[in-house]
Amino acid sequence: MNSQRKRLVVIFMKLAVFCGVCYGKEAKYKELAERIGEYIADKGLDLVSGGSISGLMGAVSNGVINKHGNVTGICSRGFFDDDLSRKEINEFIFTETMDEKKQLLINKSDAYLILPGGLETLEELFHLLSSIAIGLVPPKPIAILDIDGYYQSLIEFLIKASNEDFIDYQAIKHILISDDYQSLINKVCIELSEMGVVA
Repeated sequence: MNSQRKRLVVIFMKLAVFCGVCYGKEAKYKELAERIGEYIADKGLDLVSGGSISGLMGAVSNGVINKHGNVTGICSRGFFDDDLSRKEINEFIFTETMDEKKQLLINKSDAYLILPGGLETLEELFHLLSSIAIGLVPPKPIAILDIDGYYQSLIEFLIKASNEDFIDYQAIKHILISDDYQSLINKVCIELSEMGVVA
C-alpha cells in the first residue's frame, strides 16, 4: 500500500539590520548591538547586513557570529573594501552600485530592524518605506528600536505625515516600535509566523 507523506518546507526568517557604521558617542550602543546580534542567533534568525566590521553593524554581526549564527553580507564593489569582514561571514554578495546593494538588502530580507544610525540608516529606512508605498516591495515588518527616545522625533514625523495624508498608512502600518530589543524581535517573529515565514 502506497502512502503519501506531506513534506514540511521550513523557510528561515532573514532579518536585515539597518544601523550606524560608527559606534556612537556612548559605549551603550556597541554593547547593546552585540547583545542584539547574540539574540538574533539565539532565535535562529539569519542576519542580512552590509558586511562591515565597523560600528554598530560590525557589533551586531560579531554577536551573531559568536553564537554561531548565519550572516549574509551585501556590499558594493570599491566602497569601504578595507572595512569588510573577510572571516566567518557565511555569504558575501557584491553589487556594482550602492543602489543595487540597498535593493538587495530589502529583497533578501523578510523583516527589518532599525537601530541607532545616521544618514545612511535613514536613507535605507526611507528607501524601504518608499518601495513599499509604491508597491515595489510587499509590506513587511519594520522594527524600530527607540533607545532613550533616539527615534522619537522620526516616529512623530511619520505619524504626522500619515495623518496629513502625505504618507499612505499602508506603508507604515507594519512598523513596530519598542525600547526593548527582545520584545521587538519577538513581535517581528510573531508577525512573520502569521505571514507564513518560519523562524
